[in-house]
Amino acid sequence: MSQTDVPQHGRSHNARADTDRADTDRADTDRAEAGHPRRPRVVAHRGARWLAVENTVEALKIAFAEGADGVEFDVQLTRDGELVLFHDDHLKALAGVGGRVVDHNWRTLRDLELHDRHGRQGRIPHFDDVLKLLSLHSGVINLELKVVDDNGAALTEAVVAALITADLPPWLLSSFDRGALARLATCGVPLARALLIDHDPTCDWWAASLPGALGEMALREASMVVGGHLRAVHPHGALVTPARLAHWRSAELQVNVWTLNEARQWARAVGAGVDAVITDDPGGMVTWLAGEGLS
Repeated sequence: MSQTDVPQHGRSHNARADTDRADTDRADTDRAEAGHPRRPRVVAHRGARWLAVENTVEALKIAFAEGADGVEFDVQLTRDGELVLFHDDHLKALAGVGGRVVDHNWRTLRDLELHDRHGRQGRIPHFDDVLKLLSLHSGVINLELKVVDDNGAALTEAVVAALITADLPPWLLSSFDRGALARLATCGVPLARALLIDHDPTCDWWAASLPGALGEMALREASMVVGGHLRAVHPHGALVTPARLAHWRSAELQVNVWTLNEARQWARAVGAGVDAVITDDPGGMVTWLAGEGLS
């Protein structure tokens, strides 16, 4: 599907989201020109996972209620090809059963009761339910493609098929997996891509974090691999250094850092001028920013 094939009914919502983002960018520019730090966007990691079971509809709802500017969540494929939200490789910790999401049909997964370590309960949501919820919200919507057993191509195709007919603001698709993002190159849709970069030299996108000629070449190559529309990098917090920030900025990429949960980390991110902070405590960070005059 080409860019001109994107359904028209999604354009009005996209235009509203673009307007909201432009207003925020202008405010950030005004702060910078006045010598004040930019306010990073607050993105809830797996929803408000300190207040609800992670990656559930409840966690996403609470994140927005807490004032988050956006949400991040993980999507996997079931054995019968359905899309669901779940992070872990295995079900045991949250669902108390063996196996992985990819080993079970949706009919089985939808009946599982999740229990996190704080005693909260929830259920694995189907992607369709999340689409309905997020159609009501603009802001940063970051979908992480969670690849299992090299199913990145099938996962990406299923996500794209679900998104191209939805009346939603622009989303940001991220993944640690090179193959998953590479599949977007042949899907022909203008969905923004982000490279997830761990603090580990074996990470698929590690070279893109290196300042200098090697890193510049890696970013150019990554953009070609994912088919263009490379919008952002999502580095581990330990990777955010002045040299790396300059490297990513020179490529005109947004820098959305993860996972920062403490005031000292937020202060460092604000000082560095990152675009967004992915956090387990969106409400806490929103309150902290307001106290710093960055509401």
